[in-house]
Amino acid sequence: MDGLAELAWSEFGIRPTTRLPVTESFSSSVMSFIGADGRHYVLKQHWARNKAEREVAALRALATHPMVPALLGVSDRDGTLTLLIEGLAGTTWVDDSLVTPGFLHELGRAMAHMHLASADSFDGLASWHELLQGNAERYITSIGPEDRPLAERGLEVLLGHLVDVPASDDPRLVHFDLRPGNILGHQGHLTGIIDFESCRGGHASMDVFKLWQQVPQHLAQVLVGYREVAGATAAWAELDTSTTLMHVYAAYHGLAGLAWCHTRGDFSGAFPTVNRSLITQALDLLT
Repeated sequence: MDGLAELAWSEFGIRPTTRLPVTESFSSSVMSFIGADGRHYVLKQHWARNKAEREVAALRALATHPMVPALLGVSDRDGTLTLLIEGLAGTTWVDDSLVTPGFLHELGRAMAHMHLASADSFDGLASWHELLQGNAERYITSIGPEDRPLAERGLEVLLGHLVDVPASDDPRLVHFDLRPGNILGHQGHLTGIIDFESCRGGHASMDVFKLWQQVPQHLAQVLVGYREVAGATAAWAELDTSTTLMHVYAAYHGLAGLAWCHTRGDFSGAFPTVNRSLITQALDLLT
């Protein structure tokens, strides 16, 4: 047995019989498998304890949500949390083969039901605006000289347009990484939302950003389902009024992404370019 398979047996009494493919993770070690009891499980060991704690808290808060996997067990060995999570049917939304009107409608409703769950705070702060400003100001201190001028302009436009961001002192449970790679479907229907390690208190509108960024052609149908559940609380969820808001969030995510690159010294792949482009696009629209 390798390390994760050994943990499945020693910590949870489950012997893996068949390992299933998983997508690459940049924050955890993951094993998806069928146990000797015939059930599908996911074993997840986060490299950062705070991410594991976020996921544990989110899965517990969303325990009754039909599209969120059940947290089946937690092991704390040598200061490292390992999560045993229910395996869900379906594949990630890597292309449009999953997409049907029903899938998009179900996704919008599932997002809105997720946002009905409250959080204790905005990641320790009192308001949504405070979270955005505090994080953005922290991110910029990690960004090196080659990207600092762009980052400073991005911070300036973000702070200048906080007025365009919904103000809230009522934190909702927000996924913060709700992108197609964390959405599962099968035969044209939604089967699950996964990977809650970034989840925290926030404003529901943040969970629209990565869909707007990555699959904008489908967002209108998602928002129809969302508004059916959220009703008047989702006044922001109209495409014709959300463009400015999404560009403010683009500046925020661009700063977060560049801070990640500079903190780790990792500029491989397209990730740095994508985040520079997010800031540039925000500057083009908002200045």
